[in-house]
Amino acid sequence: MNSKRLSIISMTVIVFSLLFALFSFSSGAESEGLYTYTVKDGEATVIACDSTASGTVTVPEALGGYPVAYIRDGAFDGCSEITEIIIPSSLKELGTVNPDITTAKVTTAPVTTLPVTTAPVTTVPAVTTNNGWTKPIKSIKPTQALTFSSEVTSGIFKDCSALTVLTVLAPDCIINESNVKLSQSVLICGYTLSSAKSFADKNGNAFFDLNCDTLHGYYAGAFGENYETVFFVNKENGLLTVKGTGNIPDYSAHNESPWKLYGSEILSLSFSEGITAIGDYAFCSLNIESLVIPESITEIGENAFASCLSLEKVTAESKTPATINESAFSDCTSLKSITVPAGHASDYKTANGWAAYSDIIFPEFVYGDATGDGKVNAIDVLIMRKYLANFDYETNTSTVSVEKGADANGNGDINASDLLLLRKYVANFDYDTNTSSVVLGPQK
Repeated sequence: MNSKRLSIISMTVIVFSLLFALFSFSSGAESEGLYTYTVKDGEATVIACDSTASGTVTVPEALGGYPVAYIRDGAFDGCSEITEIIIPSSLKELGTVNPDITTAKVTTAPVTTLPVTTAPVTTVPAVTTNNGWTKPIKSIKPTQALTFSSEVTSGIFKDCSALTVLTVLAPDCIINESNVKLSQSVLICGYTLSSAKSFADKNGNAFFDLNCDTLHGYYAGAFGENYETVFFVNKENGLLTVKGTGNIPDYSAHNESPWKLYGSEILSLSFSEGITAIGDYAFCSLNIESLVIPESITEIGENAFASCLSLEKVTAESKTPATINESAFSDCTSLKSITVPAGHASDYKTANGWAAYSDIIFPEFVYGDATGDGKVNAIDVLIMRKYLANFDYETNTSTVSVEKGADANGNGDINASDLLLLRKYVANFDYDTNTSSVVLGPQK
């Protein structure tokens, strides 16, 4: 009897202890920036990230003054707009269920250990360049191509459908495999002798060594204080992709940028939305034929794209002209057009730096937009009537100018049929829905 009563009392004490622990854990949550966290024994545990976070997110080294040691399972659940996550060097465990991690747990997680005797770091000697990028003397042989898409359906990154890159700056961080589920198409960045490398090998993910210039099917490198910006050169199609946040640094000469090592193989160029500035001489003398400058880039330095002899077309996506040096596209002898958002060509043509290229700046056209202001309305009908009324069929010219969008039916000619279609479009326009029952552009 006493034994049974003792068992009941013991069970009751255990249940209440667990409830108390759970209550204490949840009630002590704090928030800072994107993160909700708890603190125990002087260390912070991230328990949630704002689900509206997007693009590249960097988990800070500390929250509330406490080092971030753990990231709890489910912390990024539903963060469907995040494309890259950077894990700080302070982290002890990723995907923890209980922040009360003991030393014994470390010894039972073989994925976090990689014996130095099997792959001594001295086998890949490295030299550091003056721009903070580290290049190895020997390269790792590529074994597979890399794709940038993912679908994560469980674990800490559940429903992080846009996640493409996970960077782990903590070499000895425990990665809880039961809770860290990643699509094989997610790129993992880290260090050779690290749990991140072990996890990538076991899970089949492409791995980018932050101290190496080659990954599966790509040349690659990194720069920035914490290697937060990386680049990839696809060996098959020559696409140079720069992903990360902040500014691409200035270089004092055309042959100093890290990707210059592969200059002859680079045929196209792409930037992630996190890049905000392009430094001096960053991409000069490449063999690219076209270039898209995303809206996030607000500054372009001296000779940034100079002497790109094959460059024919530049597209600037921002309605506000970026600040550029007038030499940004100097000696680009094949450059024929710089396309800017409709209605903002005049802004570019008069902006400092861009004015040097005013003769080849053209608005992104909209079918029916004869004036180039980005809109289609009665003013376009009026200008089209004037254009046709003053058209000389012997010289195929008119004393009235119209923009490319005047070709309302998209057949390559500007004539009376375009005016007729444009009049029908305006006559059938519904200003409540901002739509017309008449369709402009190529006719079926």
